Amino acid sequence: MPDDLQTLRQWLRGRVAEKEFHEFLAGFLLELCRIDTIPTANIADTAGREGELLALIERTIVRYGLSGRLERKPIDERIAAHPFYTFPHYAGRADVYTGRSNLVYLRDAPASRDAGPSGIGVNAHIDTVAPYFTSQREGQRVLGRGACDDKGSCAVMVASLRLLEELEQRFGVSPASDLTFMFVIDEEMGGNGSLALAMDEQLGDRYGTMVVLECCDGQVHPGGRGAVWYRVEIPTFPDGAEGYLRSYNPVLLALEIIRSMDREGTAIRAESDHPLFSRAAVQTSPGILGSFGEHPARICASVRFILAADGAEGKVKQLDVLLQKGLQEYIRRYGDKTVVSNRCSAGGATGIPAGLERHYDLKSTSSGEIELRVYGLSGHMGALFENDNALIKAAYLLEPLFTVRTGGRGWTIRFPDEWGHSSLLLEGGQGFVPTHSMEQIKSRLGGAVQRAYRRYTRSTWRRTPFFRDTAPRVSFSKLHNEAYQCDPDSPAVADAQLAAEDAGIEVRRPAVGWEVSSDARIFAHLRPELTVFTTGPGSLALAHSDQEQITIDELSASTLMLTLFLLHYGGLSVSVP
Repeated sequence: MPDDLQTLRQWLRGRVAEKEFHEFLAGFLLELCRIDTIPTANIADTAGREGELLALIERTIVRYGLSGRLERKPIDERIAAHPFYTFPHYAGRADVYTGRSNLVYLRDAPASRDAGPSGIGVNAHIDTVAPYFTSQREGQRVLGRGACDDKGSCAVMVASLRLLEELEQRFGVSPASDLTFMFVIDEEMGGNGSLALAMDEQLGDRYGTMVVLECCDGQVHPGGRGAVWYRVEIPTFPDGAEGYLRSYNPVLLALEIIRSMDREGTAIRAESDHPLFSRAAVQTSPGILGSFGEHPARICASVRFILAADGAEGKVKQLDVLLQKGLQEYIRRYGDKTVVSNRCSAGGATGIPAGLERHYDLKSTSSGEIELRVYGLSGHMGALFENDNALIKAAYLLEPLFTVRTGGRGWTIRFPDEWGHSSLLLEGGQGFVPTHSMEQIKSRLGGAVQRAYRRYTRSTWRRTPFFRDTAPRVSFSKLHNEAYQCDPDSPAVADAQLAAEDAGIEVRRPAVGWEVSSDARIFAHLRPELTVFTTGPGSLALAHSDQEQITIDELSASTLMLTLFLLHYGGLSVSVP
C-alpha cells in the first residue's frame, strides 16, 4: 500500500506514458471508430450498430476494467413528455427507441468508507454526425468519425477503469465514492439518451457531481452555451409560374435570410455579456441549404451557383469586381482564412484546420453561363470563428451584385441542379449563453427571417404588396438546448483543474463556460443541486470535420486527469489484507 496519493500519482504518470498503454488506447479507439454509429431512419440497423459498439465497450471493461456492474438501460418512453425531449428527426417518427439502450457501468462505494463527497457520474456519447469515414492510425494520431467527438472520451472512460483496476491489484486502493459511468446514444440530435438517464431517480441518487466528457482540449468548464437548430422552408415554384411569381427567386430569398440571421446573431452576441463566456460562444451558423451541407451543426464547406446574363462570358471581370467587394465585407466580419501564417495543417500542434487556398472560383460552363463555387472550412458550428462557413460567405459575396437598387444588373442566379421540391430548406444552429433564454432566441431568429422576407419583397415587386404564398416558414423542432452555468469555484471544479494540471495539461484560469452545447445542460437543469462540468480530450475545431482526429497523448493525458480526479475528489478506499 502506498504511503500517500503522491506515490499513486507518480505510478500513474509512468503507466500512462508506457507504449503498451498507448497501444491499448489507440487500438480500442480505432475499434470504436470502425463502427458507424450515425443514427438513420433504418432503426433496426441503427440499433444493431449501437449494440455492436456497446458490446465492444462491455467486453473491454470486463477484460481490463475495475469490477462493477454493467447494465443496458432502455430509453424510457416518458422522455417524450419532457420539455428537453427532441423529436428524432433522422427517422421522422417517435417510436425509434425499441431495441436501443444506453450502457451504464456501476461501481458501489465500499461499505467501510469514511463519509465524504457523494458519488461521481461520468458521461460520454457514442453517436456521431454524418458523413461517416473510416478510421486509421497515422503515427501518434487516430483519424476517423468520432475520434474526438466523442468516442475518444468513451475510450478515456474505459482506460480510466483499467487504471483503477491496476491500482487496486497493485496497491489495494480504489475510489471511495459510487461511480456511475454512462455511455449514451443520441447526443448529437438533442440528448435523448442522457435525458432518459437524468430522469432516472434511482440512478440519480448515486451521484452529486456529473462530469460530461467532450472535446474540450482538457479544460474544465463549469457551464455550457445553449443551442437551437432552426429550419426555414422557402417556397419554390415550377418554371413558367404565372404573374408575379416569374420574378420570385427562392435562392435570393435564402441568401437574404442568411444575411439577416447573421446580422441578428451579431446583435445577440453584442448583448451576451456573461462572466463565464466570451462573446465568441454566440454563433449563427447555417449548415444546410438545399443539397449543400450535411448537418445543421456542421459548418458548410462548399456551395455552388450558376450565374447567367446576356454575354456572361465577357462580363467575368466585372462580376469578379463585385464579388470581391462582397468578400471584403465577409472578411471584415469573419477574417481571412486564406491567411495561413498563424494556422497549421490538420494534426499539427494547435489542431486548427489548414487555411483555404482561395475563397471562390468562377468558371465558364458549356452553355455560356458562369459557375460560382464558394469554399469554406468545415467543422463543428461551435468553432465557427476558427473555421469558415461557405453559406455565410456566399451570402455576403453576392450581396453587391443582387442589390435592391440594381436587382442583379441583368444577372440571374440558380443552383446547378434542377430543384424539384416544393420548398428550399435552410437549416442551421444558433449558439447562445445564459444572458438569453431559448424562447428569446427563437423569437429573435423568427423576426430576422420575416425582416429578410419584407426586404426581399420590396426589392422584387417594388410597390406591389408581398404575397403570403411565398412567405418562408420557420420552425425549431430539432435540437433545442438551454444554456447552463454552475459555480466555477466549487470544490469539484477546483479538484478537476488540479487533476488536469497533474496530468500535464496547461489549464487556463479562471474556469469559464464551454462555448458549445452538450448533454451537461440536461443534468444541470434537471438536478440544480449537482455540480456539472465538461472536460475531455480533443479539439473542437476538428469535431464534425473531414479531418476529425485525436492524438494518443491527448487521450492518455485525459485518462490520467479523470483517474486522478476520481481518486482525489472521490476519496480513496484501502483494501484490508
